Amino acid sequence: MNILWIVIDALRYDVFKTIINGEYIMPNVSKLSRSCISFENAYSTTNTTDPSLTAMFSSLYPTSSGLLHHGQWVTSSEIKKLKHIIFLPEILKSNGYRTIAIDFLGRWHRRGYDYYVNPRDNFRSILLIKKIIKKFKLSKLARKIVVKHRKKYITPYKAEEAVNSALRYLIKKNKVFIFIHFWDTHIPYYSPNKYISCDVFESFSEVKLKDIKKDIPGPWIDKLMDIYNQNYLISDIICRYYNAARYVDIQIGKLLSSVDLDKYLIIITSDHGESLGEHNIWFDHHGLYQPSIRVPLIMCIPNVKPKIIRNLFQHVDILPTLSSILGININRKLIDGLDFSDIILSNKAYDLRKIIYISEWHTQNKLGLIYNNYKLIISQDQEDGKCRYCGISHGGNTELYDLRNDALELNNIAELEKETRQLLYSYLMRIVKKSARKRMSLRVKIRKRD
Repeated sequence: MNILWIVIDALRYDVFKTIINGEYIMPNVSKLSRSCISFENAYSTTNTTDPSLTAMFSSLYPTSSGLLHHGQWVTSSEIKKLKHIIFLPEILKSNGYRTIAIDFLGRWHRRGYDYYVNPRDNFRSILLIKKIIKKFKLSKLARKIVVKHRKKYITPYKAEEAVNSALRYLIKKNKVFIFIHFWDTHIPYYSPNKYISCDVFESFSEVKLKDIKKDIPGPWIDKLMDIYNQNYLISDIICRYYNAARYVDIQIGKLLSSVDLDKYLIIITSDHGESLGEHNIWFDHHGLYQPSIRVPLIMCIPNVKPKIIRNLFQHVDILPTLSSILGININRKLIDGLDFSDIILSNKAYDLRKIIYISEWHTQNKLGLIYNNYKLIISQDQEDGKCRYCGISHGGNTELYDLRNDALELNNIAELEKETRQLLYSYLMRIVKKSARKRMSLRVKIRKRD
């Protein structure tokens, strides 16, 4: 069957279920979720795009693949570690699929695609100009020109442009894999219209960006005030985010209306979530708290009845599950993910995944684990726990939350429940060591092949 895989960047897990003024914010995705397999407890492996997509398409945790960082912080050494890893598009291509990606990230993300399409090619040119100006410290006038362009092009491309590009590659033949990456719900939250009234966010009606500067002394607040301005209302930025989600949903509706749903296996998820002020993290996705690492996940499979799966599920589980559904053999010893196809395709219900393992290496160096509705987040020392973006430690070096009774993660009980903390820590260290062994064994494979 054909495969359509949609990633909506920085979409919080609860957005497509959210109702404002009697209407779903994302009516098309919400409707689709009710007729498909809906995963209620799905998690990413990390909170930034590069390592998250790498984990998604390799079924390896970042600590297993070695690709930990994001964007300009990714090292050549990390990229070299990916040489031995086979990504899903490569697997599908070797099994006769025509593979197409609508995205701009490039680099190793291109592997396995027949066509890798950036709907707005000039966005990369703007990024290159920015790097040149920063490196050679060019004039203030040149910097102003780049800032002007950055504000215009900071969203790599619009959802409508992505859908129009995808529609050119939709063909009637079978065995097509199309990956579409929507960016509109990433800062600065783009939408061409205001679909939702900002009045619903009145609890922030008087708070401006400059009012929160004293609480986050790092560079992130300055970037936000550069994107908007210091008098921009917090409520208006939150409103922009939800309007961006509505805009993406409209475009997904347009895409799905052109697809024969009986012939497509459809996956919709996000690479990570987004914090809208939780834990003093404003309009970004750093931190291992629920808003940043819990994700929406919908899987529509022709002739498979709708089902709600409440089991813990993680991005690394998609590849082995999908390969089983498609009847494609993979080496399961070389991946971290679990195969959920039995649960999806039958009436069986059992806890296949008992632990969620998460890590962060972008603004803080932290590890986390969820087990039995408890979440542990740790950093090795005070420096690792300090946020490079915000200049503060968002939760200290050791955090423990009871997610069943404290869904917002407001009460750190690490000192109150030391036995639980120690149990989760032992599980976490066991996974870290296993992941390190896997990474080492894969390095040996590289040396032998080289």
